[in-house]
This record gives sequence, C-alpha cells and structure tokens, in this order.
Amino acid sequence: MIRIGTRAGSIVRYRTQSAIVARCKSSKAAGDEGFVGTKLHHHANTVLALIFPVAFLGSDGDTGLGQGLGVLTAGYVSIHSYIGLNYVITDYVPKFFGKGAVGPVRALTTGLSLMTFVGMSKMALYSPGGIQGVVKGLWTGKPKDESSSQ
Repeated sequence: MIRIGTRAGSIVRYRTQSAIVARCKSSKAAGDEGFVGTKLHHHANTVLALIFPVAFLGSDGDTGLGQGLGVLTAGYVSIHSYIGLNYVITDYVPKFFGKGAVGPVRALTTGLSLMTFVGMSKMALYSPGGIQGVVKGLWTGKPKDESSSQ
C-alpha cells in the first residue's frame, strides 16, 4: 500500500513496511535480504577490488599461491554476482513476470552462481597459467605451429 502525505508543501510517497515485505516471499535463496547479505556484498566488493590486481599481476597462475588466489577470486566473483543478481530479481522480476516467477528465477541464479564458481575454480586449478593465463590467452590468440606451415 502506498500512502501519500504532504510535508512542507511537497507530496511525499512512501511504502508501508507490510507492502515491502509482501512484495516477494522470502526464501533461502534470497541473497539480498537482511543485514548479512548486504554486509557480505559490500565485503565482496572490497575484496575483489584488492584481490584482482594481486591475482592477475602479482602472482603466477601455476604456483600454489596463484591457484589459491584464483579459487578465492572465483568464490568472491560468484558471491558478488549471486547477491547482485538477487537485488535485480527482487526489483524487476515481480514487475515484469509476477511474484510467482521470483522463486524459479532465484533457483536459476543459484545454479548459475554455482556453475560460475566451479568453472572459474577449474580454470584456476587446471588451466596452464590459471585464470591469468586464460585471460591473457584471449588477447594473444593461438600460437602458430611451425610444422604445419612447411
């Protein structure tokens, strides 16, 4: 329910607490609800801002440190995207697809985040050069084979 009131001659609209809570049913997959989700999202922002330069510029992806930083990066990227996408789900899915679509979309987001973590961890652990090697490989292209040109 939206109430309209006036304050110092201007119209102020605000939602009551029951309207905010009632817009979406809470679920275990709701990463954006509560103090913990917000705090974890902000923590992930800070860690990612600090760990990316160290992981990509300061370590070799084939060493234990590089692999550990790669898996840590994969975890924080997954957490950050999971919580961020849940904010988007809470805001936009009920408007465009109805309240009933929130649960399935959250489940899809959970699966997507898990696949992101598994895929990036696999890159960090098993790819030559780790995640850094994969990213550098995007710009260097395929190496030319000397034996096929003769």
